[in-house]
Amino acid sequence: MADATKVLIVEDDKFLSELISTKLDKEGFAIALA
Repeated sequence: MADATKVLIVEDDKFLSELISTKLDKEGFAIALA
């Protein structure tokens, strides 16, 4: 899964940022995307 994540960072940073922010928000983290 780590390799797939690295590929997503290169191919579509905005999409990955949304995935991460959604996941962290569900876990109780506050997210601020630049």
